[in-house]
Amino acid sequence: MITGQQIRTRYFILYIIVITAFLLYYYCCWDGQLFRLHFANVIFPPEVSWTEYGARNTTSHKNDFRYDWLRMHRARTDWRAILRPCSDQMAWGTLKSGWGKVNRSSAKTSYISYMDIQPSGHFSRIFIQTQTASGRMKTVGGDFWRVFFTGPANVSATVFDHQNGTYEAIALLVETGNYAVQAYLDYSLCDGLRNPPEDWFRVGNSQGRYQRQGTLGFLDHYIYEPLRAAQNLIFEVLPNTSRSGIDDISTIKCTNSCRSLWDGHGRWRNNIWLPYLSANPQRRKNISRPRTATPRKGALWIFGDSLGIRFYNSLLQKPLCKELLVSCHRSYNWVYPVPFENEVLGKSLTDDFDFRPNIIIDSIRNVLRYALMKSPHSLLVLNLGLHYPSTLNFTTFQKLMDDVIVMLRDREKRLGSNARVVWKTTTSIRKENEEPPRNDTVWRFFTEPRIRLFDAYAMSAMCKAGFEVLDVFPVTASYLPGTIDIVHYTDDVFNTAEIELEKYVKIGMEYESTAVCIK
Repeated sequence: MITGQQIRTRYFILYIIVITAFLLYYYCCWDGQLFRLHFANVIFPPEVSWTEYGARNTTSHKNDFRYDWLRMHRARTDWRAILRPCSDQMAWGTLKSGWGKVNRSSAKTSYISYMDIQPSGHFSRIFIQTQTASGRMKTVGGDFWRVFFTGPANVSATVFDHQNGTYEAIALLVETGNYAVQAYLDYSLCDGLRNPPEDWFRVGNSQGRYQRQGTLGFLDHYIYEPLRAAQNLIFEVLPNTSRSGIDDISTIKCTNSCRSLWDGHGRWRNNIWLPYLSANPQRRKNISRPRTATPRKGALWIFGDSLGIRFYNSLLQKPLCKELLVSCHRSYNWVYPVPFENEVLGKSLTDDFDFRPNIIIDSIRNVLRYALMKSPHSLLVLNLGLHYPSTLNFTTFQKLMDDVIVMLRDREKRLGSNARVVWKTTTSIRKENEEPPRNDTVWRFFTEPRIRLFDAYAMSAMCKAGFEVLDVFPVTASYLPGTIDIVHYTDDVFNTAEIELEKYVKIGMEYESTAVCIK
């Protein structure tokens, strides 16, 4: 007969076995990450049990680093993924049943449902579960969230819409220490992606801008509401005790890559932009090779909007224009070229025409016709950026980019131009800097989601066409101080990009571009 003491002894032995097995699993498989998550500061709604979210099976992200590295890069060019949650909601006035204002997400009631904080050099993530203002859990996508991890370094997280009411924000955190989360809901129910009405360009001025206030009726789509659940959230990133994670970057292979001047992804630390991926080893070898003084060769031509003009003005004071090139030039463009670079005149001119893409294509073509742009030592830095999302529907912009690429590919045969072409991506905006109520008619379609969509397509198309890319979007998206108005940054934000462009010109034909994975 088994005594009570024997039963207690057996239970004690079983208890020791279970605890030992758990500790072995903890140290060998999980690498101790469970107890490093700071769930004490995560807000959960009382009706949701911890087991539903906190006990989610977590794979070892030592094995998933490649997966998340490719996800982060693919998101820069995957315009289809941006469109997917709103594919049937792009037309102005389109509204699904049950997608009314009452069903918008609320950043006050939405919450962080799950966190996975990894050691330095690995990807960490949070999941946001959206709810309506009344506290009803959302099961559809279409929101636009901006998420920042701020601490020893600042980085804008890449946010994925899982189309079920949850949003995953991931970021590669390299520096150890305590981080805070800043998350903002800008748009809900696809309001950030919708196209303008069909007559939008015609009812504006000759540049398709400055439509009459009230043309679209009452507007309140731009929300700009901080996630309340993140306000006091702090988590710690501990040192990496293994050689996995960011150390594995050099071993990552991909199906398709983009010829880039640099890998645009990185973080801001002490007001210095630090890319995750160092320069191509061959490029470092070329730049460090002793060189005899050579005469200036070639010209630089910046074609773009006011951001391009500021970039040009900064480069005029740098070695690129003062020492390396014969001359530097610019073309100031909104949707079309700004007449005589006179902004007052550009705003006042009106007509009844719809968008005419040939005006832009001819403007670029005319630049390449200049004698100084015939040389292979010359460089065209091209951007068709922030003015297009606010005036054109997405399919019109796609056609424009495709036609520009056809013209650029034929530049040697038809224009006699051997100039190199670099596509410069556009920048993130800070619409919150607009004076309240921030929903003026003229700015209705000037939204961060549309800017990212247009930029993703342009970069994807240029990469596939074989043109080299200077990607500055992540630099601006992660810059926590933001813009000095809504769109413009101080020149020092682009210092690292300017230096990379200088290397590109200095090395010349021997320049080895960085292969950035896009698939």
